[in-house]
Amino acid sequence: MPRRRLRPCRLAAAVVTIVLAAAAPVKADDVHDAFETRCGACHAHAGDLAGKMKFDPAGRLIGVESGRDIRRFLDRHHAGDAATTDAIYALFARQATSGGEFRNRCTICHGRARELVKHRLAISQGLLVGRYTGRDVGDFLVGHANLAPPEANYFREVLQLIIEGR
Repeated sequence: MPRRRLRPCRLAAAVVTIVLAAAAPVKADDVHDAFETRCGACHAHAGDLAGKMKFDPAGRLIGVESGRDIRRFLDRHHAGDAATTDAIYALFARQATSGGEFRNRCTICHGRARELVKHRLAISQGLLVGRYTGRDVGDFLVGHANLAPPEANYFREVLQLIIEGR
């Protein structure tokens, strides 16, 4: 059977479709995926980068070394469309506020929070549960690693945000 050749206009349309699909903005459904896609090649992990940020007295998130307003910087940097930029900024703000609690208290056993969530946790009937045990993570965390109930609730909320892609 002879091979069919694409007509030049169809070939051009196919090329344009492929190029536009590759350049399409990342949906902020999962901000960690958006960060890894848009920023990961230069900046590795969002938590490491957010550790170099703080809030100034006016409530703006700024780079510790540069003093630059992170929101304004992201608007001009490579974050992408407005939804992705907003999601990445919100991620940085949460991580800058957390003081690296997960990294300081949990990473030694569990690695990065994103990886823990990705491989070990799930949502079942609206609850964050162990992927293999089905156990409610909120209940499990009370007493785990000497966590008091308010600390356990904090970490459950953090893990829930991650699993929801925020």
